[in-house]
Amino acid sequence: MRQNSAITPVSLLIVFTNIVLLNIAWLSSPASAQTAAPVSLQEQLNAMYRVVKIGPDGDVNAPGTLLAVQKAGVLALPWKSHIMCPSKFKDNALHLSTGLCAGMMTSYTGYIYFKKDGKVYPTKVEVNAGKGKISFQIVNCRSCYGNDSPFPMKGEVVFEFPKGYLEKADPSEVENTIGQMFLVTTDDVKQAQNDEQQPQPEQQVEQPQGGQPDPQTIQLGQTTDEVQAALGKPEKIVNLGPKQIYVYKDLKITFLNGKVSDVSDTVPRMATILNEDLDWRRIVADYPDVGRAFRGTPERKLVQPRGMLCRFITTESKKKGIRGNEIFKSPWWMDWAATIAMVTRFKAARVTDVIRARMAVPKAFSQELDSLAQIILTKPVYAWKGIARHQNDGAQGITYIGGGEQYYLPNLASDANGLSSSVAYLHCFTSVDSLS
Repeated sequence: MRQNSAITPVSLLIVFTNIVLLNIAWLSSPASAQTAAPVSLQEQLNAMYRVVKIGPDGDVNAPGTLLAVQKAGVLALPWKSHIMCPSKFKDNALHLSTGLCAGMMTSYTGYIYFKKDGKVYPTKVEVNAGKGKISFQIVNCRSCYGNDSPFPMKGEVVFEFPKGYLEKADPSEVENTIGQMFLVTTDDVKQAQNDEQQPQPEQQVEQPQGGQPDPQTIQLGQTTDEVQAALGKPEKIVNLGPKQIYVYKDLKITFLNGKVSDVSDTVPRMATILNEDLDWRRIVADYPDVGRAFRGTPERKLVQPRGMLCRFITTESKKKGIRGNEIFKSPWWMDWAATIAMVTRFKAARVTDVIRARMAVPKAFSQELDSLAQIILTKPVYAWKGIARHQNDGAQGITYIGGGEQYYLPNLASDANGLSSSVAYLHCFTSVDSLS
């Protein structure tokens, strides 16, 4: 007789329990463990060296792992620098940055070298196992040294290992190698800085009794005696017949027929910023070629003191009949950091060829481009920043593509010969060959 095969709730519970137990046994087996992805070296280093988060203004938004520099000499450049000049750590030794990049960037006044025991944060840790390299970018810790520390300054060290080593390396050994250069530490001076910066109790300043004296008032129509009674004797008196001028420290009072007719300020007005009153439309109307040197309309920019600008010029040679270029008399300049980035990008080409092509400099304008002039601003100036437009060199039958960043900065020269400037000084003048 055929048995009843109906599924009861009890049998369902037994089947479900058996399935769960089988799954648990499989997940705990060695075969299952082998399918789980191992933690990569990159992930382990990310956990060990937490990167700092820095805002666009350079302020630290979230501090990372604090590190103490163990070997001095890593080149550090301003936070907004376009490029890095990395040092190399290989065979347990630090090899400092040299060559074109370091040579050009150390002409920039803002660089420093990280000192031993200096405090830094990692900004980027990148593993390239195929090339056997770990790139370690850092930025200095301002709060560890007080507000007078140059900040933010960044540097880079590339750790080099034998080929294939990083693909199977023990993470602890890699961390030991990095520790020879950057040792995880604590901010042992930060508390002292915070203690020094605690606000002190405000002191009450005793106010003089009787209030402030009433200010002296000079009005039109007052006599010389009334003015002297209010202000005292003048420093100078200019007699021009019916017209007299009393000169005080900060006032010049004019009398006509013995009575005040005009009052003016003798304190000189603050000098305006160079090119503050210039309008781009007026510039283009007066000098159309200036407008044709840019792709579109350039941006009006306030360049701050200590800004470094440069230009590549031809040095005059009467013997060879080569006409030279001006320095301060010329309005055409380039930002030094942007220039370094451009030259480094095309490092396989000659520096002169890169400048001539990207800045679109025909031979008729500068025959040789054999010299570099660098200036540093001492006062703020207004300039127009834009992209160089292509230019045709008819004599050579060549079109220079342009595309480089350039500044139009007129009125730099403060003397007729263009040998000096009231807003900048010549920082360096050298041969272009010295950059290669």
